[in-house]
Amino acid sequence: MIRRRALLLVVLLAMLPACGNAAPRWQALVLPAAVLAAKNGEPEPLVLRTLRLTLPDGTRRVQFSDEDEPALVNPGETLAMRFTASEPFRGAGLLVAAVGGETRVVLRLLEDTAGRPIAEQAFENIEDRRWLDLEVAEGRPGPYRLELRVERGRAGWWSQRLADSTGSPAGFAATGAPLVHNAALTVPVNARAERIAILGGVSSYDHGIGWWRDYEVQGDTGDRQFVGDEAGAIEVRYSSGAVDRAPLVYGWTLWWRTHLTSDRWGGPFPQPFDDPTAQAARAAALRLAPTEHPLAPFQWQIVPRREAIESIAIVDSPAKQGVPGHRRDLDPVARPAGERGPARARDRRQRRGR
Repeated sequence: MIRRRALLLVVLLAMLPACGNAAPRWQALVLPAAVLAAKNGEPEPLVLRTLRLTLPDGTRRVQFSDEDEPALVNPGETLAMRFTASEPFRGAGLLVAAVGGETRVVLRLLEDTAGRPIAEQAFENIEDRRWLDLEVAEGRPGPYRLELRVERGRAGWWSQRLADSTGSPAGFAATGAPLVHNAALTVPVNARAERIAILGGVSSYDHGIGWWRDYEVQGDTGDRQFVGDEAGAIEVRYSSGAVDRAPLVYGWTLWWRTHLTSDRWGGPFPQPFDDPTAQAARAAALRLAPTEHPLAPFQWQIVPRREAIESIAIVDSPAKQGVPGHRRDLDPVARPAGERGPARARDRRQRRGR
């Protein structure tokens, strides 16, 4: 039985009280921050870099195409991005940033765990906003790290910054996020809970459909995220071995925010949901309750079984761009004991997720 919210910012547990009449006590699960990007070997929290794979048949599988900053560096400096390949590949590429034509960069692919070099290739006199693809003899599914080193000129890697670490709202610290890419993140619980509340409800790729240019470079449908598409799941795993799976589905436990409500990219674009009939249809389908938090627009809740929860897993789908963690993801700071959790949904139907 699910209740609402989808991607991840914070997971709160309403612990079952010892006395049946006592109010439930909310506890926050601090999710481990997964930093995917780096600069000069130092982690860059809350940053994603453009990245695509070339499959054995020559088609492209874009992992990340959102970008809002060029991340320029000087000769001798490096940029990197960790990723997980969910299928065999023969190339890994990035959208390069360049200032002027007299540039030289080197791309290198390494195994993420052992650090073993897989391939390396130099590119000279590159143009800004061009995809550079590093050829790989045989890339197997697994974790990797793609690195860019500037050897001449000023160049970089078009990237996406999920949040400004200098402007954290109360109760949050913008130091990292549980960025789950083509994999699952498991958080131990080992407790019983009355409810599980999740803050988020949007993807790091906050678009219903990608840019016009994406059709030329992608060769896949990962940027097309329509109502009914699944982008991952939340799994509640019990000590008994049972598993409850709450899919992250657009129009149910996921929604969009940027284009609908902000002036980013020329918005907001509220249509068709400024029509009362469309508003009613959306309200009937969504299991997301709005919040007043500026960085976490929605919350939803899962009502678990009345048995011990071993862990909660956040699962990302390789079929869709983005990661379970929204455009402004932040790590939660533990709440003081007894502090109230998210607001209750407005009616029983919403609370039970029906």
